[in-house]
Amino acid sequence: MFELLMQNYSDEQLIVLYLGGDEQSLDFIVRRYLKPIYNFIYRYAGNRQDAEDIAQDVFLRAWKSLKKFDRSKKFKTWIFSIARNAAIDWLRKKKNLTFSDFEDADGENPLISNLTDSAPLPDEIIAEIDCATLTPFI
Repeated sequence: MFELLMQNYSDEQLIVLYLGGDEQSLDFIVRRYLKPIYNFIYRYAGNRQDAEDIAQDVFLRAWKSLKKFDRSKKFKTWIFSIARNAAIDWLRKKKNLTFSDFEDADGENPLISNLTDSAPLPDEIIAEIDCATLTPFI
């Protein structure tokens, strides 16, 4: 019965109820937007697991910021903005930069010559030392 009544409430009314202490209101908002947010994010992520993780992050961000939500604005626009930002953040973290991306037109990779160190390693230096000529340190 209560759920049928909640369906008639606007998002803004549900937020007011939640901020007033009604935990079920938030649950109803989440259920109202879970599928649309998931579908929206899936277009960015391209797979189920990542879309689920990002969607969870979206609702966590929304919950943490709900007290700051401007009630004169549309909640749907606000939560989809959070979803877009979360998806973009995820894409930035996910972006892999392969070593081949640094190749120039000739197929040369200038990073390789700059990353290698031609100095001998410590174990190579020790192997070259003639231990018989060393004087003990006292």
